[in-house]
Amino acid sequence: PALLNTLENPQSEYTVDVTVNTNGQAISGIQLELSYDPAILSNVTVAPSENNLFGPNPAVLINSVDQDLGRISYAIALGGLNDDEVTGNGNIASITFNANTALAQSTQISILPKTTVRSLRSTNSLLQSALPLNIIFSTSSAQTGASPTFIPQNLPLQ
Repeated sequence: PALLNTLENPQSEYTVDVTVNTNGQAISGIQLELSYDPAILSNVTVAPSENNLFGPNPAVLINSVDQDLGRISYAIALGGLNDDEVTGNGNIASITFNANTALAQSTQISILPKTTVRSLRSTNSLLQSALPLNIIFSTSSAQTGASPTFIPQNLPLQ
């Protein structure tokens, strides 16, 4: 799992990118279904990332953040009907949030089972794996965690 260690980079607001690796598959769209603890993360917003994998004008089909439930629904796709499907690694969204570091030593933005990756050639999801973002707020969590301590800029989907 990716790790965001707020001890090394304390801020009042954090932004992470959601990254996709298509593993050579051509894709036309992605629907993210994410969850987080709304008592710990607040003012959560999602927007298309700069240098988006879907091009400069992707179609945002769903952009819903339920701040009370801690649920993000976000769907992004090719910007036009004549656009070619995309392959490769790239960002699709940026998630911005505030963190209440006094309430917990760590938290996570989890990827829910309804997350899908689509192609125009298939009715099934092409999603092979998805990794959550672990967020560390205290030294005791950072020391006991099995993951290395670094500050990634991406929330990966593969």
